[in-house]
Amino acid sequence: MNLPTDFEALRALLDELIKAWEEHGDPRDLTQPKARRGQRINSIDIARMESVLGLSRHAYETAYSIRLLLDNGHILSAIPLIRPAYECALTSV
Repeated sequence: MNLPTDFEALRALLDELIKAWEEHGDPRDLTQPKARRGQRINSIDIARMESVLGLSRHAYETAYSIRLLLDNGHILSAIPLIRPAYECALTSV
């Protein structure tokens, strides 16, 4: 995977990720993973699904904030937000 190195390419990547969340980030149905398919949904499953959804939503909202800060020239304010957005995205997977 070739990561972009210039600021405009990174901004375009961020826009693409935000757009993907806006199009697909509000699930109507939560489903079991393959390993538990066909089994009853219990409270642990619900907690797991909601945790994944919450972490994903937090990553999106943080990315949106980062984009706003960068667009308004607040680069140093945006930098500390990048790590938590990345950590939430990885944890939710």
